[in-house]
Amino acid sequence: MQDNMDAGSASRRSDADDVYARRSATFGGARRSRISRVGCAAIVAVTCLAGGEAFSTAPALGLRRAGRINGALSSARRPAVAAPQMAATWSLSNVFNRGVADKVSVGIAGLKPDDKVGILLLNLGGPEKLTEVEDFLFNLFNDEDIIRLPGPVKPLQGFIARYIASGRAPQSREAYASIGGGSPLTKLTTEQGDKLAEELGRRGVEAKSYVGMRYWYPFTEEAVDQILSDGINRLVILPMYPQYSISTTGSSMRLLDQMIKKDSKQWDPRVFDHTVVPDWFDHPG
Repeated sequence: MQDNMDAGSASRRSDADDVYARRSATFGGARRSRISRVGCAAIVAVTCLAGGEAFSTAPALGLRRAGRINGALSSARRPAVAAPQMAATWSLSNVFNRGVADKVSVGIAGLKPDDKVGILLLNLGGPEKLTEVEDFLFNLFNDEDIIRLPGPVKPLQGFIARYIASGRAPQSREAYASIGGGSPLTKLTTEQGDKLAEELGRRGVEAKSYVGMRYWYPFTEEAVDQILSDGINRLVILPMYPQYSISTTGSSMRLLDQMIKKDSKQWDPRVFDHTVVPDWFDHPG
């Protein structure tokens, strides 16, 4: 049974980091183009996020998207074939899904003087050493958005994840060894965040970038802890996957949604604004 699961979508997903790592390490020009496209999407999202309006009614806690589909993300899992394509629109009236009150004094991009802007870049993550490969694969296959088990056997998720990870680890180690002994995703994503913050600074918006990986260090939870510790009150959440998928962006969004709902005080929308760029595959570079 485990081998059949491994041969399906979970198997293809486990190689995604390897493929992306090879392409990123080989094509420098493609990487620069990717940084440019991501930068454009995030800059637009920052503009939408800081729309220059105060709001009298706070929305329900939960992730808020910069797009046509508004409201809190449900943590309930949906069939992968039914996962909607969340096409983004950049209308200021749709970003927060709440009423508009009186205008307030704002600066560039609608930011108030005491606002602190952060950009959270979400990505898959990857082992930086060959000794970390099996544990990384375990985290990957232990995600219920990657391998979905029916209720009666759900407690076996960890055992199945470890079985698949140990079986695939030798092949994956060879792949990572061929590109220098580890994944370059963390380094590349950090560079993208730094370049994005620099570009925003040139456009008059001071922002700090954070990197949150789903399956390896620095984990999303670590990035969120740092964001809250730094006192960020305007946050753009930017998945590095161009297209929305339940097993990539969807998995990271589900995790963030759970974190928001567990800590209502820290994520109180009256003092902490955030928005999500759900996809950016068709945004002009």
